[in-house]
Amino acid sequence: MKVLITGIEGFAGSHLVDLLLKEGWEIHGIKHPESSFENIAHLGPNVNIHAIDLNEHDQVRSHLEKIKPEGIIHLAAFSRVGMSWQSKVYTYRVNILATANLLEAAAESASPPRLLMISSAEVYGPLPKEKMPITEDYPMNPVNPYAVSKASVELITGQFMRERPDLNWKIVRPFNHTGPRQTLGFVCSDFARQVALIEAGKMEPEIMVGNLAAERDFSDVRDIVRAYKLLLESDSADTYQVCSGTAYPIKGILELLLEKSSREIKVSVDESKLRPIDTPMIVGDNSKIKKDLGWEPQYSFEKTLEDLLEYWRGKIKGDA
Repeated sequence: MKVLITGIEGFAGSHLVDLLLKEGWEIHGIKHPESSFENIAHLGPNVNIHAIDLNEHDQVRSHLEKIKPEGIIHLAAFSRVGMSWQSKVYTYRVNILATANLLEAAAESASPPRLLMISSAEVYGPLPKEKMPITEDYPMNPVNPYAVSKASVELITGQFMRERPDLNWKIVRPFNHTGPRQTLGFVCSDFARQVALIEAGKMEPEIMVGNLAAERDFSDVRDIVRAYKLLLESDSADTYQVCSGTAYPIKGILELLLEKSSREIKVSVDESKLRPIDTPMIVGDNSKIKKDLGWEPQYSFEKTLEDLLEYWRGKIKGDA
């Protein structure tokens, strides 16, 4: 398939390209003109990169007309939940306006491509533990700016789909995922980088943390992008969530990373890392995607954290 991936230079985007290249797909990627090539530098000439701003409607339309993709996976987004509180308008502009531009241009194509819209499990909002695990039919109740932007994107996508029943478009709600190449601003990557810095003697042996009581459903990014591929290929026009089905306490994640370090490390609370509103627990039900598409997680969470820590150890050593 000839596929266009927005946000190709990002964490999930780079792993998705690694997977699709092995499958022989023709890959075109949209990256923001000001973003880094670091995650995709290893790809060389195997991928066609287009540096455009998705907020510029004419640029989006002209590139779609030129590329004529058979499928689009829309990953580009401002996805830091914590930082979205300080950057509400930016979050809405990047996540909502850019998506609307892409959807309109795709719908107006002579041969509209298949499209996978990447949403987030954050759209569900806080639910009591007795309501877990969450299924796809739970109503949206977003409580942070990032979640509001993703809920809005889902509503916009749904509007296009109602107007155009011929479109093979679907929505996916991934739960938390982590692994090598994850940037800072996400709990697992933040912890792993601090451990690696301490091991390298570049930081005092103290890790600053936020809310350790929260529990989250984590998957390996490589499992997540494999689900994206299956979803884009599927003829089903529906909403799916991708998750491990297991809630991992943030405290337990930190303890596991600390166990893998040879250094004695102190843990302290950083008030700036605490969110105005935080969901105590999120865990999803992955039975729908398992049943319909045969998807199964392949990476253990311990292996995921090991690979993430090794990534940061290598990166810090390379920056020396």
